[in-house]
Amino acid sequence: MTDSGRAKVFSYTDPGTAVVTKFVSSLNFTDSPKVGLNPIVFTLHRMQDMMIFSPVDDATPVLDPEMPSMGHGSPGSIDPASISAGRYQGSLSFSMAGTWETTVTVNDLGVVLGAPVFTTTF
Repeated sequence: MTDSGRAKVFSYTDPGTAVVTKFVSSLNFTDSPKVGLNPIVFTLHRMQDMMIFSPVDDATPVLDPEMPSMGHGSPGSIDPASISAGRYQGSLSFSMAGTWETTVTVNDLGVVLGAPVFTTTF
């Protein structure tokens, strides 16, 4: 089995306590990606240990699609909003076909927890 690249692990270190918290996130399309708006589901879970993943439903994810080969982004994405435990729904805008890198900046109460990057090619 190969890695689809749709799941990312990232860590946040609390500056006051130096406690490290690991998160698992994913960015998935509800249909095949295309030029225009694409409905997506972003998931976010806190790793308690290797077997327990607690859903995070109070974060604020922000989408930033960039096309590195062309040196530009794409306006019009709709940042994901919480729809259920650990699941967020939004729309990702692509202005042309090709390879895109989407940074999802994950905020919680004004603190940036991480910014995983997801690659999409169509």
